[in-house]
Amino acid sequence: MTERTNLTHRLFLDQNVGQPLTLNPDGQPYSRRDLSQDYRLDLNPDQRPQPSPVLSDAPHAPRSGETFPWPPEEALDLKTLDRLLAWGIEANMSDLVLTTGQTPWLRRDGTFQAIGFRALTAEETTGLLEGMTNNEAAAALVGSGRDLDFSYEIGQRGQKKRFRGNATAIQGRLGALCLVLRAIAGKPPRLSQLELEPELRQALFPADGLVLVTGVMGSGKSSLLAAALRDLAETGGRHIATYEAPVEFDLTDPENLRGPVEQTEIPTHLPAFHLAPKNAARRAADVVLVGESRDKDTLKSLIEAAGLGVTAYATAHTRGVAETPLHLINLFEPKERAAMGAELLSSLRLIVQQRLFPKVGGGRIAVREFLAFNAPLRRSLQKAPLPELEETLTQLVATKGQSLLTRAEQLTRSGYLAPDILQRLQLERGAY
Repeated sequence: MTERTNLTHRLFLDQNVGQPLTLNPDGQPYSRRDLSQDYRLDLNPDQRPQPSPVLSDAPHAPRSGETFPWPPEEALDLKTLDRLLAWGIEANMSDLVLTTGQTPWLRRDGTFQAIGFRALTAEETTGLLEGMTNNEAAAALVGSGRDLDFSYEIGQRGQKKRFRGNATAIQGRLGALCLVLRAIAGKPPRLSQLELEPELRQALFPADGLVLVTGVMGSGKSSLLAAALRDLAETGGRHIATYEAPVEFDLTDPENLRGPVEQTEIPTHLPAFHLAPKNAARRAADVVLVGESRDKDTLKSLIEAAGLGVTAYATAHTRGVAETPLHLINLFEPKERAAMGAELLSSLRLIVQQRLFPKVGGGRIAVREFLAFNAPLRRSLQKAPLPELEETLTQLVATKGQSLLTRAEQLTRSGYLAPDILQRLQLERGAY
């Protein structure tokens, strides 16, 4: 198993980096301001230069298929990366992939596009990693068989823009790396922006118990949970503690808070996720978010917290509601599974599975599957044999919740989802 290391580094752009963009009518260079300003706004219309073929502060939202203005002869160093990230944010980028031997790739609306004219060298990817982490040993650490998690930050238009990063060694020449930077939205969305189904919204805020949001990476799990916690924070009356790696959304806006909210980053502030529920109990938290529940120690702690009257939110990497409980139960040793399965089913209040697909007309749309676990349903599930649990839950999702296929069919009929995506889901679920 690959050993994972986490590292946090923050970067702010200088107020004036002093790099010329182009020459004005007097033959003097215009100075490029920091990314929080548009250098064109203080010029007369007839003096405003055209965008430089070398440098750009993203003066317009990049169009689909447009490449980043980066000449092949110019090294992709940290300063250029900052411009590239600012440019990508204007393009509504979700991910930037920088791989040795390949051109940079940008993903938006779920689709990748190449945004450069040449492949990156090992020297460039190594230099970027060491610069972003402010650690000259980072590349050697990754090369020794560890993948490295880190966070990175730039300033753009007077605001902080944050990215979650990962570095992993790959096949190729000595020092070959894959660097992935995922954009982190600073302020969480409101639930009203997510167009939740009324039944789901009603079930999202139990008085106690365990709420699980599942899905593959990049499916919007963090956004959904952050929106839910924002709603709780702004309505007040509950003490919220989150444990994340890294902290993605700022929930501590002092203008909107109606109760205490603290955000803890793993491992910067606490070594591991499984320590979170116990730590939250000592802090008298009413609501706990644990970013990952991938191991039995974390899951056991969450179940214990839910049993003590805490509302616990967590994520899981599964592809459906029905498979989630058994997947989590199987984290335990065989002799523990019956007892821990009963405890898990007793603590469950809601499982939501979310996936994002291209939306007709542009953007992406969430397709959700969910099942709320009321007391009678929980009691009936505790009597079901574990080997039959997934099949039983599949039937319950169809009759008492909402299946992914049902929602996809509704969105296709409404013109929001393309028919070929529905057909793919039908094939995947064995219903075509």
